[in-house]
Amino acid sequence: MKMNVWLDPALLLEIFQNREVYSSSNNEEFLLLLKQHNIKGHITSIGWRRIRRILEVQSDSASVSLTKVKKLLTVCEIESHVYESARSLPIIDFESALEVACAEELELGAIITHDHQKFSGSSLCILSVEDLLKRLALESRYLRKIESNSMPISIVFCNTQQLSLLHPSEVIKALTSYKVRNSIQTVIKIFDVLRKDSLNGMTQSDLALRSGYKLGTIRSVTWDFENFHMASCNHGFIQPNKYFLNLESSQVAEYIAEVLKNHEITQSIYLDLPLGGVTTRENIKQLILRTSFKEIQISGKSANDYVCRMLSWLCFAGLLEQRSGFIARPIGEGKQKGLLHEEPIADQLSLQLV
Repeated sequence: MKMNVWLDPALLLEIFQNREVYSSSNNEEFLLLLKQHNIKGHITSIGWRRIRRILEVQSDSASVSLTKVKKLLTVCEIESHVYESARSLPIIDFESALEVACAEELELGAIITHDHQKFSGSSLCILSVEDLLKRLALESRYLRKIESNSMPISIVFCNTQQLSLLHPSEVIKALTSYKVRNSIQTVIKIFDVLRKDSLNGMTQSDLALRSGYKLGTIRSVTWDFENFHMASCNHGFIQPNKYFLNLESSQVAEYIAEVLKNHEITQSIYLDLPLGGVTTRENIKQLILRTSFKEIQISGKSANDYVCRMLSWLCFAGLLEQRSGFIARPIGEGKQKGLLHEEPIADQLSLQLV
């Protein structure tokens, strides 16, 4: 299994210089995975030039030669539209925003860094080396579970104990802070096209053509597919998870509910809203934003869009329920569980955030 990630140049410098403050067995394992191509690391041409300058100055003491270093990395040139994307991101440091924009453009799985704060405000997964190694181990265990499970998915969804065979609790924990990139309506509609038109998968371009969505939307939806293990993507080719091929909407909702009930947003809302309680959409918005973005201030269209996307998933999963302009925590399952409304929640939530 290979993971494509964005690498913080500052992290690489610390590792390549063998500084004691960061030197560890984790770093050694990380470098080994890079050398074995189990991890494909990307950096900007700007970041590479910085690493090269420092290693050239310290060539006598540098622990890794420039030639060997570059073989481990994919160096990416920055196109003009990526600069424009970076300017719109809610990240204080522009160079960090540029790295996030590049990672988003390449649809990479995570940013690996020793300084999470640099990338605060990003919707991407921000991991330390230790976090990455744990995630790889969890993914490996998850795949082994899938491969060893011969039961049809319809049987797996009969009860929670069997559901754990498909989606172990360790993997569920790895998704507890994931920021959804699209509404559940968009994800399910595109997935339906994928599983009906090609059981063996198709390219992102073909999926865009057959679904009627823009290629950029397909690329974004791919993140949600992979994070919820609905499909995998390798070099632009999307392969649906065979266990999802014959699921009904109610079964998909049950699966998503099992995952999202442990999400940090769900937990935050449930702490504030008692069972059977009702609150305003504005209160839910503020709870979601505080939970997902912590101290980072995010407002306007970006904030509203993100909140609407997250609410669409929570209502589809039956974890929340819409009631005449309010949001309720249902006793049992929400009335919208498993339902895909023609009118997206995003269009209904028009209150402006400040």
